[in-house]
Amino acid sequence: MDKLLSLAAGVFYLGIVPSGAGWFLSRRDRKAGHLCRSWVYGILVMMAVYQLVSVPLILLHRSLTESIIGWHIGLVLWILVFAALRKKRLPEPLPNQAGRDEGWSYSERLLLLVLAVLVIMQCAYYVFGMHIDDDDARYVANAVAAAETNTMYRFHPNTGEAMKYFMGEIGKEVTSPLMMFYAALAVLTGIHPAILIHTFLPPVLLIAGYGILWLLAEEIWPEGRTQRLLFLAAAAVFRMMGNTSIYTGSTFSLMRIWQGKALVAALFVPFVVLIYLRIYLRRPCPYTYVLLCTMNLAACLSSGMGIYLCAILTGTAAAALLIRTRSLKAAVPVLLCCIPNAVYTWIYLLVYKVILR
Repeated sequence: MDKLLSLAAGVFYLGIVPSGAGWFLSRRDRKAGHLCRSWVYGILVMMAVYQLVSVPLILLHRSLTESIIGWHIGLVLWILVFAALRKKRLPEPLPNQAGRDEGWSYSERLLLLVLAVLVIMQCAYYVFGMHIDDDDARYVANAVAAAETNTMYRFHPNTGEAMKYFMGEIGKEVTSPLMMFYAALAVLTGIHPAILIHTFLPPVLLIAGYGILWLLAEEIWPEGRTQRLLFLAAAAVFRMMGNTSIYTGSTFSLMRIWQGKALVAALFVPFVVLIYLRIYLRRPCPYTYVLLCTMNLAACLSSGMGIYLCAILTGTAAAALLIRTRSLKAAVPVLLCCIPNAVYTWIYLLVYKVILR
């Protein structure tokens, strides 16, 4: 019975909650795969809201429970705010011709079957296998300590010793508390943090990555469902053949996607490209910039690499728009989406200099 309750809680927090949170960002974009779009956006919203809530609480040495309560309040406020904005009928993006697809042809069904088999095989890698390294042991130890002691970064992951301040590598995680996010999910679902991180979450994150690639393919081939399926199938094959180094995107995606830098490679970098194409190919709307800012907040939660790399990519997109349009009006809103990255960079520097420890 307990296992069924944990499974139901996992489906609720990783399926229903993100779908509801992302619905207000995707509702105006009436395209095929609306549920997938809402769910992918919602995953980013959940991470972004937890980032906003948890970092101040960590600096104040508050409990994990307080971060969970604040996270729920933040999600409710998010839904209320965007429910109110929806009534104001903000400018909508130009319609994309991928809105209503015709019936599936035999070749498309075959491609979909191949893609499904490839993705299921990759998910099975995580469900029936496990990659462990020294970094992973430290990350998981932080999540386990938080869930068992109801604290956030108060115990050293190597020795279990209580810390009066953020020592060594812990100082880097204060501004990117991804393991606290996992610990919060573990408490809410009743699943042990190690099991959640190694078995339950990876397939979810992997599918979210393919969801982002599907949205990216929609921007490139709005009327070509066959091309979109081929694109995803090719991406899946390349990932399975890309373990040529421990630093490739394929390795990060298929061996340790729960780690922050792996999330940057699998989710956030493709999402920046998606937003840039959306701005480049279509008339941008306020929701486009909200999505970009939300993604940057979620990237800040993942790791220090997410903080600075996504800021660099966003700044590069702004510069490209400035060169293309020769207008600050197009580039400045994109550049302003880097504000979260700048704020958390300064907080990290303050923590590193022992000012906020």
